[in-house]
Amino acid sequence: MNNALLTVQSLATYFPVKKGIFSRATHDIRAVDQVSFSIEPGEALGLVGESGCGKSPLARTILMLENATQGNMFFEDTDLLSASPAQLRRLRRNMQVVFQDPFASLNPGMTIMELITEGLIVHGLIQRSKRAEVAATLLQEVGLDPDMGNRFPHEFSGGQRQRICIARAISTRPKLLICDEAVSALDVSVQAQIMNLLMKLRQELNLAFLFISHDLGVVSHFCDRIAVMYLGKIVEIGSAHEIMHNPRHPYTKALLDAIPKVGSDKSERLRLPGEIPSAKNPPPGCPFHPRCRFAIDSCRTTPPTLQPCERNTKHQAACHRRDDTLQ
Repeated sequence: MNNALLTVQSLATYFPVKKGIFSRATHDIRAVDQVSFSIEPGEALGLVGESGCGKSPLARTILMLENATQGNMFFEDTDLLSASPAQLRRLRRNMQVVFQDPFASLNPGMTIMELITEGLIVHGLIQRSKRAEVAATLLQEVGLDPDMGNRFPHEFSGGQRQRICIARAISTRPKLLICDEAVSALDVSVQAQIMNLLMKLRQELNLAFLFISHDLGVVSHFCDRIAVMYLGKIVEIGSAHEIMHNPRHPYTKALLDAIPKVGSDKSERLRLPGEIPSAKNPPPGCPFHPRCRFAIDSCRTTPPTLQPCERNTKHQAACHRRDDTLQ
């Protein structure tokens, strides 16, 4: 294996749609479709795309909360898809998640001390007698009063609850942290505070991130690389600078053009007609071609694969016209 922390190869996650008295599967919803990427230790990979493109199912599959239909996943040298329950239990301390809704992801009947130390107890990393002491340290790490451990989730604001979720996630000192829209439900000023906290923790703990977000500005500021997802597939991946300043897929360009800019001419923005197609019945050829004004005949018949852009092997796009100047 290579030195990557996480390696995903041709991963697919399909959800069968059943119909009839015998509940026969008539077709599949292709939530994740032939996705490949890797994350190095300490690296932050951003994942962006419209709602419904498959970002959350991909994260849940990596965490083994959803069953993969096909493909391979390796965490360091361990094959996640063939790992035993005991192996997965040991691995989970190194793969943690911060969800979008901090209130829904916290048990309202448990104190903050219990919530953020539960993982440590489960993995046998601390004794129950040390809970209060460890909880105070974790709360301090995320910028909260260490004396708040005996309170309940409803007593905190949204930003404070997300800090509690982050404290719980880093309690086991993971190597990979998956943030699934971790700041999208927060006020703008609070978003900035949480992002600063995540950047601080990334440096101090050498954390790797899979950072899922709709906000390309946040992703470009925080992440080393960005992967753009559309209809279950990664259509472009590269360094944050290349994606933001030299997009080679029309969908990526449309996402960037959707960002409000002071003094910009709205008529010059690349607008997308229609809605994202159904994952139950994806279009033939390139999945984006029904909405793309640059589509050519091959786009309608031949599915493109990720290929280097202008001989840059680290910047890849799944587009037949990736090396053209698309205006």
